[in-house]
Amino acid sequence: MCNRSIAKRFDVSHPSPRRGFTLVELLVVIGIIALLISILLPTLNKANMAAKQTACLSQLKQIGTAFAIHAHEHDGYIQIAGVINPLIPATPDGLGDSRMRRYSYYTDNGVQRPMPIAASLSPYLGRRVRDDSAANLGADQTAPDSVLRRMFTCPGEVNPMLGVSLRSNYGGVKFINPSMYSSYAFNETLLNWKTFTYNGVNLEALRGHMTAFRQPSRTVLACDQFVQGGNPAVLSYFLLSASTKGATMGQAWFGQNTALPDKKSFDPIRHRGRMNWLAADMHAESALLPGVNDTYRADGPMSDIFIVAP
Repeated sequence: MCNRSIAKRFDVSHPSPRRGFTLVELLVVIGIIALLISILLPTLNKANMAAKQTACLSQLKQIGTAFAIHAHEHDGYIQIAGVINPLIPATPDGLGDSRMRRYSYYTDNGVQRPMPIAASLSPYLGRRVRDDSAANLGADQTAPDSVLRRMFTCPGEVNPMLGVSLRSNYGGVKFINPSMYSSYAFNETLLNWKTFTYNGVNLEALRGHMTAFRQPSRTVLACDQFVQGGNPAVLSYFLLSASTKGATMGQAWFGQNTALPDKKSFDPIRHRGRMNWLAADMHAESALLPGVNDTYRADGPMSDIFIVAP
């Protein structure tokens, strides 16, 4: 009798029914999961944006290294950018570079022309562009799988735009570099060929000659910017320039004494109120942007980053 009761107790051929979750229990579990997601999601978004900012900073450092190698191979010069003086042609002879030792060039209908910034750095960024025509060069630096397009596009920018880095109008003949994608503006004051005069003060054309850069560790060479100037579909510039000595990025934000329009040229969303920038000594760092409602202060954010060193 005892053995029968024991066998019945441990009989696995008739398992007892299991009770499932009730609706209330399921709702409680779903609510807990939703609460955890709401807590974690902002943190994950911040981590994702921080990763994009770090990747952008890394790209600027690589661009800076490419600039430095270009200078080493081109008698201390990096590629020119901006508006070339209309009194000279955009050719090696016109740029005082008849031996083509200072800048990089491509062939445009049989004429040697200075390359856009991105194309000039292509040998040092892993993939050369074709330099036998403007069409081929433009196609190589704007193709969807182009190393240059990836390197000059900030991971945090949603819709990068096409623009140009160099133009001239010699003898009424307009010359415009092939367009390039870029999330960064380049300091025309360091790279231009045209001498500026403002309020009687002459700003010499440094023409990309690195030994002429003053205070290079605090002078911006490139930075996060929107394209500016002209019709974006036709003629937009990836350029930053100032018209007074001692002009700073802080003044540019507030539109004081600089050729930049105002804070609309900056992108406070891309890196959560910060701006990545490449210095003229080729180191890169991140700077805090002024607040939307801030007023200009001489000691405010970016007041120690020069466009034109004093």
